[in-house]
Amino acid sequence: MKKYWIMSLFLVLFFSIYSLTSVYAYDFTAPFLDEFTTIPAGSVGQSAGSYQVKVVGIDYESGVDRIELYNGATLVKELPCGGTWKCTLTETITADVPGISNFKAMVYDRGGWYDGYDCTGQPNPIWGCRITVNDDIKPVTTLSKDRAPDGANSWYINDVVVTLTAVDNPDGPAGSGIASTKYCVDTANACTPTTAYSGSVTIDTEGNQYFRYQSTDNAGNVEDVLSENIKVDKSAPTTTDDAPAGWQTADFTIILTPADTGGSGIASTVYCVDTADACTPGIAYSAAVPISTEGDQYFRYYSNDNAGNVQTVVSRNIQLDKTAPTTTDNATTGWQSADFDVTLTEADALSGVASTMYCVDTADTCTPGTAYTAPVTISSEGDQYFRYASTDNAGNPQTLVSKNIQLDKTAPTTTDDAPAGWQTTDFSVTLTPADTGGSGIASTVYCVDTADTCTPGTAYTAPVTISSEGDQYFRSASTDNAGNAQTLVSKNIQLDKTAPTTTDDAPTGWQSADFDITLTPADTGGSGIASTMYCVDTADTCTPDTAYTAAVPISTEGDQYFRYASTDNAGNSQTVVSKNIQLDKTAPAVDAGTDKVTNAQAAQDATVDASISGAATYTWTQEAGTGTITFGSDNAEDTTISADTDGAYTVRLTVTDNAGNTAYDEMIFTWDTAVDSVDAGADVVTNVQVTQDATATDTNGIASYAWTKEAGPGTITFGTPNAEDTTIQADTDGVYT
Repeated sequence: MKKYWIMSLFLVLFFSIYSLTSVYAYDFTAPFLDEFTTIPAGSVGQSAGSYQVKVVGIDYESGVDRIELYNGATLVKELPCGGTWKCTLTETITADVPGISNFKAMVYDRGGWYDGYDCTGQPNPIWGCRITVNDDIKPVTTLSKDRAPDGANSWYINDVVVTLTAVDNPDGPAGSGIASTKYCVDTANACTPTTAYSGSVTIDTEGNQYFRYQSTDNAGNVEDVLSENIKVDKSAPTTTDDAPAGWQTADFTIILTPADTGGSGIASTVYCVDTADACTPGIAYSAAVPISTEGDQYFRYYSNDNAGNVQTVVSRNIQLDKTAPTTTDNATTGWQSADFDVTLTEADALSGVASTMYCVDTADTCTPGTAYTAPVTISSEGDQYFRYASTDNAGNPQTLVSKNIQLDKTAPTTTDDAPAGWQTTDFSVTLTPADTGGSGIASTVYCVDTADTCTPGTAYTAPVTISSEGDQYFRSASTDNAGNAQTLVSKNIQLDKTAPTTTDDAPTGWQSADFDITLTPADTGGSGIASTMYCVDTADTCTPDTAYTAAVPISTEGDQYFRYASTDNAGNSQTVVSKNIQLDKTAPAVDAGTDKVTNAQAAQDATVDASISGAATYTWTQEAGTGTITFGSDNAEDTTISADTDGAYTVRLTVTDNAGNTAYDEMIFTWDTAVDSVDAGADVVTNVQVTQDATATDTNGIASYAWTKEAGPGTITFGTPNAEDTTIQADTDGVYT
C-alpha cells in the first residue's frame, strides 16, 4: 500500500547493499498490494462481456510467494511468484449476467506475511476491484387463476386462487434476476402494489375488484403495473320489507328493498300473495305493493343477483282487519238494592278480539282500562256508569258503550239537630236525611210522644217546633228511592220553660238560740231540681254559692240575710229569695255606773252594750237601803237618783235585749247630807303668803275641798283651792273671812 512506499524504498536500498556482502536470512515486513484494478478501469455500468483483472504484489524482504484472486468468496486464480520481489497477476473475467462482481486479492511473502483487499461490502473501495454489469430490461410477470368464472356475467361465486410467475429478461441474456414481486387489490384499479408476493393469493373478498401487480429485478428495473379484473360474489342477495307485523286496521303498502352485498347487483325481485303460504313468487316487483284485502295472508318474495345467486324465498305473514269488533252486555236498568253481575259478550269475525276493557265511574267520563275476563260484580253503591269497549287483534277499537247502573244497598240515614238535655225555651228540630247509597231520599216521617212507642207517620217538610213542656221522644225514619228503609231513630227531647220554686222555715225576728233552716225546692216544668244554692251575709247582697244538701244550722249571731235560689235541670233559675234571720245568744253588758256619795240628787250615767239585737228595756230598782230611793227615769239607760234618808243604798240596773237576753249591774248610792267635822286651821295675821293647814273628817270620806273668800277688802289667792291644805295671800291689807 502507498503508506509503505517510503519504507519500501529504504528497504530496497538496504537490501541491495546488504546482498553484496551477506546471505538473506530475515523478513520483518509484510508484502503489500501495489495495484488492484479492472480493465476497463472501474468496470462500472458496462455491458456484459470480458474484463481483465490485474493484481501487483511487492515484498522487498523474502519476496512474493503467491497471489490469490477471488470473485466474491470463490477463488478464481492462484499465481505462484517464486519469491520475486514484485509479482503481477492478470485474469480475464467473463461478466455476461447483469450484476456486480466484487473481487478480493491476497499477496503472501515467503516469510509468512500477507496483505490483501476485499471489495465486498466497501461502499467506496480504494482499488478498482469491482465489475458492475447493467440490466436495463424490465422483468415480466404473468397471472393465472385456478379456474374460469363459475357464475353468470364473468362473476365468480366462490373464492379464486391467483398465482403470479415473474421472469427477468425472458427473451434475452440472463438478467439480474427477480428482486421482488408485489401486488395489491382494490375496487378502483388505482392502488399501488406494496404487498410482497410469496405464494398463491386467495381472493375471498366479494366485489368487483382489481388485482394489480408488478415485479422488480435486481438491476432495479420495475415492471409496469398489471391489472386483472376479478369479480367475486359468493353471497345470495337479501331483500328487506316494511311489511307491518301483526294485524293492521287500514290498507297498507309493502316496499321491498333488495340488496346485494356480494357486489354483482340485483338482477330481479319477484313476489306473490296467498293465504296458504305456498305460492311461488312470480310477479316482478317494481313499486310498493298495495294490500287492501282483509284476512290473514302471506306475502312471499325473493331476489336474484347478476352473479346468479338466488335468495331463499322469504314469507311474511300480513294481516288486515278493517272492521271493529262488537260487544253486548246484560246490565240491568234502574236502582238495585243488592249486588249484581254485568256480563259482556264480544265478537270479531277477522282478527279476533284482543281485549275487552271496562271501567266504572259516576261521571260517565272514565276511560276503560280494566281487562274483562269474567262477569263483573257490581258491589259499589251509587248512580254509576259501566263503560266498555273491545279491541280486536288488528287494533280496531269498538266505539265506547256506556250503561247506567244504579246500586243502593244502604238504608238512608237521618240526622237531627235536636238539642241534648233539658231546654228552657221553645226550639225546633231539623231533620237532615242522607243517602250514601246514591238513590236519594224518597220520604222522611216523624212522630212525638212521651212513651217512645209512636210510629212515625207525619211527613217531614220543614223544621218541627217543640213547645210542649215535658220529657218526650222525637221519632223519625227515612226511606230511599231504592226502597231501603232506615231503622227508626228516637231522640229524647226535654223542654222545661218554668223556673223552680223553693220554700223555707226560717223563723222571723230575733232568736236567742241556734236554729236550722230547711229549704224545700220544687219544679213544675218537669226537668227536676238540678241544684239549690244559698249564702248568708249581713248586707243582703251575697250570691248563693253553697250547695244546699241538708238543713242549714244558723249559729252566728247578728242581723243577717239567708239568700237562696234553685236551678232546674233545664237551666231555669229561680229569682233569689232573701230571708232576714236574727240571732243574739249574748246577754247585754250592763254597767250601772260608779258608786256615788252625795247629799243631793245625782245623775247616774250607766253603760249598756246590747249591740247585737239592741236593748229592749231598762229597769232601775232599789235593792237595799234604810230609806227610799227616788229615780228620775227608772226605764231609761241613765237616770237621776236621790234618797230621803242618809245611808248607803244598793241600786240595780236590769237590761233586756230584743232577743230576750237579760243582764243587770248594781252600784252603791250613799246619801250623806252632813260632814262630821271641818277645821280650817288657826287664824293668821301675816304680810306674806302662808300655808294654811286644815283638818276635815267624814265617815263616808271627803269628796272634795273648796277654799273660798267669804269677806275682805281685796282678793285672796289660794295656792291649791281644791286641796285640804293650801297657801294663802292677799293683795290688800285687811281682815278676810
